[in-house]
Amino acid sequence: MKISGVMPIHNEEKYLPFSLASLFYADIDELVVVLDRCTDRSESIIDSFIEHVDYKVRKVIVEERRWLYPTAEVFTIGFNEAFGDVIYSLAGDCIYNPEIFRIDWSQIEFASFPYLDYPIYGKLIEKIQANWINIYKKLAYSLYPKLSGKDRFSGIYAFKRHVYKAIPRKDVMSEDIWFLKEAWKRGYKYKYFPDLINIHLRPTLLSNKEKQRWHGRSRAHLGYPLWKVIAHSVILGKPEVFKAYIHEKKTLTMEMKR
Repeated sequence: MKISGVMPIHNEEKYLPFSLASLFYADIDELVVVLDRCTDRSESIIDSFIEHVDYKVRKVIVEERRWLYPTAEVFTIGFNEAFGDVIYSLAGDCIYNPEIFRIDWSQIEFASFPYLDYPIYGKLIEKIQANWINIYKKLAYSLYPKLSGKDRFSGIYAFKRHVYKAIPRKDVMSEDIWFLKEAWKRGYKYKYFPDLINIHLRPTLLSNKEKQRWHGRSRAHLGYPLWKVIAHSVILGKPEVFKAYIHEKKTLTMEMKR
């Protein structure tokens, strides 16, 4: 079974040395790097990395944006390029647990893996907030399956090629959650690996109001219930998520009435 990793990159020179170091001995057959309109040293860092790994690394250059949501676009480009029987969705600002590439795929068709936040370039107050978020995440990871009867899923995920072929990619916000929900609804065999923890180096914190608003709008489009958004906003100290969610919900309701 061939394994591919797909990693879109948009000006990630500060994070790539950490992310790529965790992939140096990864049990994969290829890494597809989608360089999305990069203007920093990201490509030269990738070129240096290519010289020191045993697996195939392919670069795909994206010079202009065509979709409304560029994250959905660049992942789609990368997934279409990958040749693996299993494809991993990766990011340039994460440190990966090497064990995620060694799981048994004989009984499952898609999978996801948890991550904890560590703002490596963050201020002290941001690291304190990230620690609080991590405590919440650990609690949520353990309680969610018991309360909902479902496994969790996250943006660090992987799938067999036939699952991807059956679910056409869409130009949507939070394309990862949309894709995983679609795979879930269609009955593909899924497993969440709670012990294979990864590290996200650029989490959304209190200071990043625009990113909070993006998450709020995304939750509105994905149909998240109000109580869940309130809990997320209050517990994690992200008020802009709630504000943007309410505003986007009103906008969507008005559009439906037209």
